[in-house]
Amino acid sequence: MAQDKNPERRNHSPAMAKNEKQRARRSLHLLSKLLEKCKDLKHNFAIQYDLASQYYSDAKYYYEKGDYFTSFGCSDYAYGLLDAILLVKEHQYFPEPVVGAIILDDKNRVFLMRSHKWHGMYCIPGGHIELGENIEHAVIREIKEETNLDIYGLKHVITHEFIHDPVFWKKKHFIMFDFLCRARNPGKVRLNEEGEGYIWMDFKKALKSKKIEPYTMKALKAAVNML
Repeated sequence: MAQDKNPERRNHSPAMAKNEKQRARRSLHLLSKLLEKCKDLKHNFAIQYDLASQYYSDAKYYYEKGDYFTSFGCSDYAYGLLDAILLVKEHQYFPEPVVGAIILDDKNRVFLMRSHKWHGMYCIPGGHIELGENIEHAVIREIKEETNLDIYGLKHVITHEFIHDPVFWKKKHFIMFDFLCRARNPGKVRLNEEGEGYIWMDFKKALKSKKIEPYTMKALKAAVNML
């Protein structure tokens, strides 16, 4: 049986293998957290995020096979893609299309939620249109995600622009598509992390409120004749 002529490598190989395993396992753990952190940015960086997710899957596959070196390499590629996303997330290069919903219950009360993004003022729920998604589907999806409400009877109310207005927590340029609709299940509101509270407010009272952010107020006024 041939002897290893490099005693230093022979003595340290088990330790090196153990270190590789630990490094690969730690990298996978941190990568899963980073993927979750970047999840909200997926709509703007779909290709990069999907590639990073694939590399994460590959890294897990090779880790389970005991190929810790390749596993770590896959994680490293994913980190590079996610780091690029995080690097540019604060820099907006194009206007972002977003949707909002003026939701009414059977008493014609309007659903309003408080959000830290609007400095604690009331707003209508909504969010970004995802790549490949039509506008009405985006409204239905966003409202379900943010409020648990099932909506129907969508009617376009107004399209307006939001350009670097300090009433929002970040410097953004949005193209806003707001719709009027009704809730099938107004008693089953369940807010996600976007909302800090909500109210069903009489529509006429809402039009006089000083606690509603200006872009929601503009949409409410535009919807008056559609009730």
